[in-house]
Amino acid sequence: MKLNGWRRLGVVLSALWIAGLTGFVLFEYRSDNPSIFVDGGLPIGSHVIMSSGVVKLPDGQELKFDKTDPETGERLMPWEVDWRTVPELRKYRSLKWTTLALFFAAPALLWGVFEFFVFCGRWVRDGFRKKDS
Repeated sequence: MKLNGWRRLGVVLSALWIAGLTGFVLFEYRSDNPSIFVDGGLPIGSHVIMSSGVVKLPDGQELKFDKTDPETGERLMPWEVDWRTVPELRKYRSLKWTTLALFFAAPALLWGVFEFFVFCGRWVRDGFRKKDS
């Protein structure tokens, strides 16, 4: 495949996108704040035992689960708790791999759509050209 000026520009922009995205993800992973790529919730493999109000983490540590709704006073279900507010869990951070993969693939997907439309435009244009007999 011959790389004309537009394709070379696409390669350069894709490389810049991937480099910038990598830097942004590393910055967000090292910060304490949740972001589109980083989750600060319960680590994978945690078990929440509702009857005793205990969270068993994958490393064997147990945390007391006593979160109540301030309005009703009822105990919250595990999916209703903002686990990022629990100080003991702040060290557990994980990447959202699906979101990350979609953002890394964005240049290739957009370039593929662009190439498809260029191909269709050329195909239609060639249909209107006179054919030599």
